[in-house]
Amino acid sequence: MSVPRHLWCWLGLLACSGDKDGDSQDSGVSEDTGNYLPADSGDSGGDPVDTGGSGAADSVMTVSVAGGSDGLLVGVAQYWMSPEGLTAGDVLSSGIVMDGTAELALPEPQDSDLDDPGTGALVGNYAIFVRQDENGDGAHDEGETIVGVAETRLLYIAGALDSESEALGLELGWNALWFDLAGSSDPIRYELDAVPAELNLEVRETIEIGGSSDVPETPADPIRLTAKPLEVDVSKTVLSSLILDIQMTPSWSVELSGAPDASHIIVEDGILPSALERLAVYVDIDESESLSSGDESLYGVCSEGSPVLLIWMDPIGTVADAIPAPVAGVQIGWSLWA
Repeated sequence: MSVPRHLWCWLGLLACSGDKDGDSQDSGVSEDTGNYLPADSGDSGGDPVDTGGSGAADSVMTVSVAGGSDGLLVGVAQYWMSPEGLTAGDVLSSGIVMDGTAELALPEPQDSDLDDPGTGALVGNYAIFVRQDENGDGAHDEGETIVGVAETRLLYIAGALDSESEALGLELGWNALWFDLAGSSDPIRYELDAVPAELNLEVRETIEIGGSSDVPETPADPIRLTAKPLEVDVSKTVLSSLILDIQMTPSWSVELSGAPDASHIIVEDGILPSALERLAVYVDIDESESLSSGDESLYGVCSEGSPVLLIWMDPIGTVADAIPAPVAGVQIGWSLWA
C-alpha cells in the first residue's frame, strides 16, 4: 500500500515500532552507540476499523492507558520535523486518567497551525503522551516526568483528501493511525473513542546483575568489583559516589537502586542526560575497600566476550525529547548491555 507524501515525516518518527518483541538485556550494543539503545516497545492493542465513522465532527477522544495509570495526565501536542530536528508545541488538550482511561477534547486547529504539503490538504501531526503530575496541580508542567508516548499518532486533515489518503481510511478532521513499518501488517486506524497509549518511558529504578569469575574464595590479594563511569572526569566526587564496589567472589550478584550521583551524568547538547558505567575488577592495593588511584585494574566484566555496560538514562521531561525516545529504543532508568 502506498503512503501519501504528507505522511512521510510523520511515519519517520514511527520507525521500528513494528517490532513488538524487543529486549533491552544483553543486546550486543557497542559502547559508542550513544544514548539511544533498543528496548521493549508496547503493544498498540485494539482492532482495525473500517473507513466510516469519526471524521471532522469528532472532537472528543478517549485514550486507554495501561494498568496502574490512574492520576496520570494524558496530553496532546503538535510536533514538526525540520533539518534542525524535532520541535513540539504547547499542550493542545489534556485529561486525567481515571479507571484506566482519559477523555480529551480535541479542538479544531487553525489553518495557520497546519502545514501545506502541496496536495490540496492542510495537515497537522500530533503526539499523545502520558505524564506524571508530580506537583498535583492537574497541569502539564515542563520538566515533570513523561512516562509514555503513544505509538498511535493523531493526524488532522483540512482542505481536500487525495486518493491515497482515502485508501488508508483517512478522513477530514481528526484521525488516529498506527503503521507497521516492518511491512507485515496493514495500517490500523482507531476510532477516537478507543485510542491506546503505552507507558513505554517508565523509569526502571532498580536492576539486579550477577555472574561468575575465576577469583578464588580466599585470594592472596583483596580483589573487588566496581563500576567506573565513562566519559566524565574521574574526580574525588566521582570516586566517592561509585554505584557499586563489592568484594569479588566466584559467584556474585548485586542490586542497584536509584539514580547515580550527578557527577556521573553526561550532559551534552543534543543527547539525553545519561551515565555509562563500565563493570571492572581490580586489586585493592591499599585495602581501603574502595577504588582509589593506587589500585591495580585487572580486567573488565564481559558477557560472551563483549564488555558489559550499565546505563542510566534520566527521566524525560519535555515532549520534544519524549516523542522519538521509544522509536530509538530508549530505556529510562537502568539497563544492562553487552
